[in-house]
Amino acid sequence: MRRRRLAALLPFAALADCAHLDDEIAADESAVRASVEGRVGVAPAARRGEPGDAAISDEARALLAGGLTEEEAVRVALLDHRGLSAALEELGVARADLARAARPPNPLFTANAKFFDGGAEVELGLAQSFLELLFMPLRRRIAGAERAGVEAAVTRAIVHHVFDVRRAFAVVVAAEEQVASLRREADAADSSRELMRRLHDAGNATDPELTAAEIEAAELRVELSSAEVASLEARERVNVVLGLWGDAVAWSASGPLPEPAAPDAQIDQVESRALAASLDLGLQRARIEAAAERAGVRDWQTLLSPGEVGAAAKRESGGDWGVGPAVSLALPLFDGGEPAVVKAEARLRQELAREAELAVEVRSAARLLRERARSLAESARFARTTSVPLHARLVRETVQNYNAMQIGAFAVLAARREELRAQREAAALARDARLAEIDLDELLAGSLDRDRLFKAATPTAERTMHAPRATGGH
Repeated sequence: MRRRRLAALLPFAALADCAHLDDEIAADESAVRASVEGRVGVAPAARRGEPGDAAISDEARALLAGGLTEEEAVRVALLDHRGLSAALEELGVARADLARAARPPNPLFTANAKFFDGGAEVELGLAQSFLELLFMPLRRRIAGAERAGVEAAVTRAIVHHVFDVRRAFAVVVAAEEQVASLRREADAADSSRELMRRLHDAGNATDPELTAAEIEAAELRVELSSAEVASLEARERVNVVLGLWGDAVAWSASGPLPEPAAPDAQIDQVESRALAASLDLGLQRARIEAAAERAGVRDWQTLLSPGEVGAAAKRESGGDWGVGPAVSLALPLFDGGEPAVVKAEARLRQELAREAELAVEVRSAARLLRERARSLAESARFARTTSVPLHARLVRETVQNYNAMQIGAFAVLAARREELRAQREAAALARDARLAEIDLDELLAGSLDRDRLFKAATPTAERTMHAPRATGGH
């Protein structure tokens, strides 16, 4: 009767255990969301829906309905991107491993029977590894360190994704601005070509002058087509990092790009902030802690041979039962455990060396990204406040001279095209400065993106002053 009651209670105990584990996983997710929010200003949404459910949420659709800003794009990604949901699932895996490490292994039950003419002989055994019981606290600490590392890795993955969204959005806004500017420049070249054609028909322009005008108009149309393809590719990158598909990809970007601000912190301040925030260093320290605990386990294993303790029962063919203790020990004749100890200690020293290497890398990244952001911000500001206004002034002065009949219409059109090119170059510099600013912000939020460290910033628009297009003068 008592055994029946125990069997009936076992499913309820399992359910309670699962519920407790679910609560711990939910607490881990809450901690990650709070950490992400503290680093990037917005928290990822909780996991929702069933696996494979790719439906776009109503909240995300509402954000996509109007002109999409950079901040709204980040919120859409944190609402619906399934890659982030997959990253959060790692917390459940790590918490389950920790729960498993906190439990003793199941005992091993053995049984065998031998049949004789006088009856059957039965042997029963129940054994448990005493080393597994002894090392439970150490294994629990190892699993705890690994769980902390997973939490840092998941946080870093989400933070990195947020800045990937920011970069992709900045690129698409800049690409659309380039398309619009090139379209205006191509229209100006078409106007110049048509004017040259009329002059040619009237006998006031030579064949080479008309051909040069046609070449310039054709080259700009080709350049416009390439820019339109680049804009399309930039939009698709945004669709990927936002997790969009179907009719949800019909969003429109709201620009222009924000004006980049040169970093005002000194180099040493940027270095210390990057080190303090680094999730990569947090993950490495968790690895060090786990390696140290493993080294401790190996030290004990050299002193204690693997073995099992338990009970054994035997029923002889005559019907009598015998019960007594059972012990099994491994004799350290060939392997005393020293190689395992050396390996564990080497792993620990290896992780410590990697931490020092990573700290140097984070410091270097802080210096590099700060100087890159500062330099590009200054270049973008110069283009916006000096170069573009000078070209605009040249257009006004050229128009005044044209009105005074001192120059021809082609000079006005040429000055206008140069103004448009200066605007395009300023827009490209603004894009590069914004990307550099995002890269530095990501590092200070705790994520080290090695792929962007020693890769040059997105190339600015090619300057055309050194290789002027063929233009027809008159």
